[in-house]
Amino acid sequence: MLVELERQRAATTPKPVPPKLTLKQSLAVKVRGRAFLRYEKREGWAHPAPIYAAKCDRHGLYEDYPHGWGNELECPICLQERVGIVRLGLAEAHT
Repeated sequence: MLVELERQRAATTPKPVPPKLTLKQSLAVKVRGRAFLRYEKREGWAHPAPIYAAKCDRHGLYEDYPHGWGNELECPICLQERVGIVRLGLAEAHT
């Protein structure tokens, strides 16, 4: 039952819209793996954070802000899939 609910949730989750890139930004993504897009302040953030475009091998272009000490970018769809797998694993362990 829980597995089916997770599959339905994943199927109905909207896919992020890939950012529109200039030629310079497209080249930066290919060469450096990321391209600066803008600064953005979201609810609950103390300061604006830099938003970058990057390319996931599985899902294509996405935009994200740097995470953690390593300033890593993470594809939101890959992240959602990993979190879903962890949740399913935990749920199955408790049944």
